Amino acid sequence: MGCGQAGKGELWVLAALAAAALLGWYFLSASEPPAAGAPSASPRAVAASETEPAVVAGDVSRGEPAAGENDRGDLARAIIEELRGEGKVDPEQVFERAERFQAVGMLADAYLLHFYAARQGHARAALALARMYDPNTFARESSILEAPDVAQAHKWYHLAARAGDPGAKRELADLRGRVERAAARGDEESRRLMMQWR
Repeated sequence: MGCGQAGKGELWVLAALAAAALLGWYFLSASEPPAAGAPSASPRAVAASETEPAVVAGDVSRGEPAAGENDRGDLARAIIEELRGEGKVDPEQVFERAERFQAVGMLADAYLLHFYAARQGHARAALALARMYDPNTFARESSILEAPDVAQAHKWYHLAARAGDPGAKRELADLRGRVERAAARGDEESRRLMMQWR
């Protein structure tokens, strides 16, 4: 029995080492440094000026990888950090960059830049966020959101309308109408939202 106990203990140690090796391989291979001589993506390269040509999806030398690469919003964070450091922000340029990220499937970067531009008063960025949250326009395959959120949709439609987007007032009215109808049918969440919006 003593020999069997020792064998089980050794198996646990081997299993733990194998698991640790697998985890190490997984996390280290996902963030391999660029090969020697490969161009690096600096925040300066990412924050392209208006005079530079349009970014092609997958142009890693410009700091804009193709869809499917690690999309954690790191490029958007670098762009925002650089803009804050320079003290100048052109919300239209931030919005255009967000749209390019969205087009190539870099959803976290797109979301962060839409959010940043909307907070700077950019109407179309606020409208894009509202549509991401609106249950009528929510698309799981093109969103970082797990589910739509009517309260957030209302907030961003309202901001877009205040910032002057012509369609935002109409979409806000449509959203409110849907929530009012759901509240009239007895939906408690819709009733709570209607009370908050008054």
